[in-house]
Amino acid sequence: MSDKKIHEYFLIRESSKWNITDFLEESSEEPFEKKLDIYIKSLINLANSKRGKQRERALMLIDKYKEEIELQNQGWGTGDLIGSFAWCSRLIVDLALGSRPDRQEARKWNKERKSPRKVGGHSIHFYKSTIVESSVIGTNSGNFEDKKSKRKRENLEENARKRLSLDTKNDQSMLYDKAIAEINTAREDKMACRMMPLCWGIIDLRAENVSPCPKHPRAKELLTQDEVIRLQQITTKFINKGSQLNPSTLALLEVLQSSTFSLKKFCKEKRAQGIKGICSLLHIKTDKVDIYDKDTQYIGECLDAFNEWVRTYGGVTHIERTVDMHLIGPFSKTPNVKFIYGESHSYADRDEKSSRSPSERTGKSCDFIFWKNGNEVGIGENTGPTHKDHHKKSITDFVDVIKVARAQHISFQTKCIEKSRNNPLPLDIRNKLRLIPIPFFQVIGMKIRFYILIQIEGDLYGIWEWSSQDLPKKEDDIITAVFLCKKFLIHRNLLNRTGRLSKKVITDSRIFGENVENMRVIQHAKAPIKLNSIITPRIRKE
Repeated sequence: MSDKKIHEYFLIRESSKWNITDFLEESSEEPFEKKLDIYIKSLINLANSKRGKQRERALMLIDKYKEEIELQNQGWGTGDLIGSFAWCSRLIVDLALGSRPDRQEARKWNKERKSPRKVGGHSIHFYKSTIVESSVIGTNSGNFEDKKSKRKRENLEENARKRLSLDTKNDQSMLYDKAIAEINTAREDKMACRMMPLCWGIIDLRAENVSPCPKHPRAKELLTQDEVIRLQQITTKFINKGSQLNPSTLALLEVLQSSTFSLKKFCKEKRAQGIKGICSLLHIKTDKVDIYDKDTQYIGECLDAFNEWVRTYGGVTHIERTVDMHLIGPFSKTPNVKFIYGESHSYADRDEKSSRSPSERTGKSCDFIFWKNGNEVGIGENTGPTHKDHHKKSITDFVDVIKVARAQHISFQTKCIEKSRNNPLPLDIRNKLRLIPIPFFQVIGMKIRFYILIQIEGDLYGIWEWSSQDLPKKEDDIITAVFLCKKFLIHRNLLNRTGRLSKKVITDSRIFGENVENMRVIQHAKAPIKLNSIITPRIRKE
């Protein structure tokens, strides 16, 4: 029996009814050592793969049998705990040595049981695989059973199919049931859908009391602590990978952060001699900085744009378009990034709205829409100045920009469904989609906040704010401008990751769909979490 499998005994009974003597009676495997081998491995795999009562019962039975078992991977992973046959063999040898109650019960049962039934003076064994929902859950190699036992087994197998479906539902319910209940409650107020990300299945992973929506329910109120930590680790991993910049860029950024220099003189040298002039001004060795590197040149161009911003507007304006044109726009022009600026409608948002509306809808008009490989991969929005008349707009824009990011991820799923010709998608494709973050940012007044959206499970998503900072306003804010360059380079890396992974998963879906063999096999993938569709209430513009 493979370490990944679970004996059918555990799948067709409630966890409260599991015990070692009952298992030994019901299992037809021989010899006695093999029964125990399968029993222990099944409990280990249950403890590793299940949650809630089933996992607790499995851990208790393991403890009753062997105190020294150290469970690994007790988080949300699905790796093996302990699986070697040699380990299980040692465990069996220890049977008579310990004082754990289930050991004594097993030894007593083995002594008292009758010898196997014989046919013609010899034991006759057979091999049978029991398959439930496309997964082999156990193997039997034992004696012939009478008709009554066969009927009983058939009934148990039928119950197993029903319980597998119920167990799957219960596992998800235990983890996300509270979040789904809160989402449904929030949706009871239709107008709240414009002010609460939760209405759209968005779990807020941000710190508490952070604007916008400082009072919005946070993840720790909806999920278990372990699940919150797991999701935060995922987002942190995405950001860490995106923060990897090339040596030339890092060398220039390091000097700019630690040096005192005149912005005007810096820009004058940059215009005259490019990066080479900057290196000469800052006494940087050219062997550390590649003057032809595009990211390095980008930093010089951003500081040049910052100088123009200060010289022309004094770093102060209440017009969002001016901020976009002279500050956010130039800093967004990172190498190898394409975006559309100026109230362009999101195609992804249009398609997502139309899919849940009886009529054709228009996508949200966005300040910045980022593209890669013909797909929308990110979004940016400038809400405008921070005065009282714009407070509500900052919140509705925040919700809208999250909805567009969510729609962009849904568009990847839709394309995968079209290419694979499977709905729900194969588990492998769904797992790859969860690795695709959607980066986005929002500018409110003179502060910019960077976020990523991740798919948690099915229609449940999460948002994480990975950075925020004030925009540079005056000539002395050189370090602020340098940090802003670095943040936009990281944002660019996240966009590229989204573009690369989305292209790969769509290609994999096409390969899956073109494989005729896949069409012949009924896919028994666990259904993802689905939320009921809602329609955004229309607001009459005054």
